[in-house]
Amino acid sequence: MLKTQPFIKLLIPFAGAIIFALSFDLKFDPVWLIIAGAALLATSFWLIKNSLGSLVIPLFYGVVVFFFLFIIGWTITQTYSDTNKANYFTQVTKAGSKIILQINEPLSEKQKVFKTIAKVKYILVGDSLKETKGNVLLYFQKNDSVTILKYGDLVYTEAKFDTLASPKNPDEFNYKQYLNDHNIYKSIYLKVDTWENLHNNTGNIFLSIAYSLRSYCINLFDKYIPNTNGENGVVSALVLGYRDNLDSDIEHSFADIGVIHIIAVAGLHVGLIYSLLIFSLRFLPSNRTGNLIRIGVSLIVIWLFALITGLPGSVLRAGTMFSFIVIGKYSGKSYNTLNLLAASAFLLLLIDPFLLKDVGFQLSFTAVAGILYLYPKLYAFIVIENKLLDKIWSMVCLSITAQAATLPLILYYYNQFPTYFIISNIIVVPLAALILYLSVALIVLGKIQLIASILGWLIYHLTMLMDFSTVKISHLPLAVFTFSAFNTMEVILLFALLALVILFLQQKTYSILQILVLTSIVYFLFISIDKIRLSRQQEVYHLQFPKKQVAEILSSDTATLYATEDLSTDKDLYNYYFKQHWRKRGIKEVHWVIEK
Repeated sequence: MLKTQPFIKLLIPFAGAIIFALSFDLKFDPVWLIIAGAALLATSFWLIKNSLGSLVIPLFYGVVVFFFLFIIGWTITQTYSDTNKANYFTQVTKAGSKIILQINEPLSEKQKVFKTIAKVKYILVGDSLKETKGNVLLYFQKNDSVTILKYGDLVYTEAKFDTLASPKNPDEFNYKQYLNDHNIYKSIYLKVDTWENLHNNTGNIFLSIAYSLRSYCINLFDKYIPNTNGENGVVSALVLGYRDNLDSDIEHSFADIGVIHIIAVAGLHVGLIYSLLIFSLRFLPSNRTGNLIRIGVSLIVIWLFALITGLPGSVLRAGTMFSFIVIGKYSGKSYNTLNLLAASAFLLLLIDPFLLKDVGFQLSFTAVAGILYLYPKLYAFIVIENKLLDKIWSMVCLSITAQAATLPLILYYYNQFPTYFIISNIIVVPLAALILYLSVALIVLGKIQLIASILGWLIYHLTMLMDFSTVKISHLPLAVFTFSAFNTMEVILLFALLALVILFLQQKTYSILQILVLTSIVYFLFISIDKIRLSRQQEVYHLQFPKKQVAEILSSDTATLYATEDLSTDKDLYNYYFKQHWRKRGIKEVHWVIEK
């Protein structure tokens, strides 16, 4: 299998080196690794020259390639962090330094502040202006002067850099680690009158165009799509990935039924655009000229869509992946889609090795790999003559294969499994596709008021239907199965079990069955140990929230909380913290003791 998929062979040691470098913060001069690699390479040439066996040479050559890929992965990961660069801003900042920041993305409005990411462009120390590297999380105290800031603007201030706050409570989302994984290690809070807008828009031209297009689209949706029950926010999230106006209850309904990917612009959306392109360009001849036109048009449309969404990381990944698939499909040469997927992953990790820790990256590539490998096999299992039933069967196969491939990661990160994921995907995905296509038409034809109004009306009612369906499915009995925390070893074992099941169904050999049974025993042993540990848990926690504190006692599967009010009625706090915390700890019963 791997002989026809060379990029998978290249990706394995490269990704392994990244995982090793991220897991163990070992500082090692890559020069010595390169010297060792050169010695191995020289030895392989000597073996070839002296013809010391046809078996030894390929094996040694493989070891050399593996070693060099490991060196490259490790070195790139070690040097990728801005903190390792000589001109990282904290290396040159001194007491009394002035700072010039560059706004890196449009501001997001929160309850008390505006938030964005900014690049530390220059540090002014005395009369010396030093160019620096590194990004910070930037907060502005709310006032009218902040609203005119846009991408690329320079901000002058004398504020100090703050250390990112660590989680205060057990099982709380580690926002500090999330930012570290995106190469952000400091924050700045700017009060009113402590900064000056230099109005010098000098950002990346492509990002500037992308954010302008996204702003235009948001205003267009605001104008033509009513927002009676949050429909406008759903469309903005679905088409543009803009979630600032998305109702939190609707968002959790999507998550509970396993279709959160609908409102997280990524592979599904680019895939829908790609499917529409294939259908629209089917009239072109299947020759060199026709295929070149298909490649050119497909790449232009895919990356125009990426621009409209503001070039978020998820769309850049999906755009890269489908660009490889388009070129491979119409290049006139034999290609393997799994190999193309591995090639796109290799390229993306070469640019940003920290992507390997990104949950979206992991889910996206795992889902696509599962679909590419498993879908044809499952779809061919039942042949259906009726076109409508065949389409439904195709969607069922897509849902099952994507869900199966991502199951270990979903259980690890979200501790839940959506029971009705097949039904929800059959209903919601076609509606989402229609909304996406009509929204793109609205963007293109938005200047023609009559057509824009009709499209807006259609989008509004389709979104209402989608939201209604989502909420109804999420309220069905046993809509969500919850699980206590999965550890890394359990996830690895679950992936191994899935792989062994697939392998056994294909080959049906006794040896594979033996390994499958042994792996199952080990997996359930780990699960049993976890169950026993949770059944015996006796923990006391002092939970801290803004202006609120809670004492919590965990005993077996019961939580008793002492507070001045029942905080589970606070939807945002419940969904953000308590829901996940109790799932991870296997809590089934909760008691609030209110002390006035």
